[in-house]
Amino acid sequence: MVKIFFADGNKIGSIFIRTVTWSDFSHVGFIHDGMVIDSQLFRGGVTSYDVAELVHHYPRIRVYEFPHVSAEAITYACEQLGKKYDLAALIGMGFQRNWQEDDKWFCSELVAASCAAAGTPIINKSTWRVTPQDVWECIAPGCVPSYQSQ
Repeated sequence: MVKIFFADGNKIGSIFIRTVTWSDFSHVGFIHDGMVIDSQLFRGGVTSYDVAELVHHYPRIRVYEFPHVSAEAITYACEQLGKKYDLAALIGMGFQRNWQEDDKWFCSELVAASCAAAGTPIINKSTWRVTPQDVWECIAPGCVPSYQSQ
């Protein structure tokens, strides 16, 4: 079972991302075995770190279990460790670009591509960008909330 978290905070970066992506959340990623797998600008891209750091950094977090997504999504995300952050995704939100290029990742691109690589695409629309809101809107009725702060 795959766990995907949605987070946001009150810092300028979170506010900026929510504004330019029209999202309720500024960040999304995976939680697996007490570790976070995500892509962040200030971490330099795709990394893995202890979930306690996520909880410390973001005051609002929601975690959902996605039972219909196989563990292969985590395997794919782990294969992306070390890849750079896709700053162009943030800057270029107004421009059409291929979000599925796998040389660098914005957080929501990483989650969507990992799920697709596992055989369960969660983005079921034709789009040139994927935002945290797009991933949020893909929560299926079978997804179970497993954690929520604030």
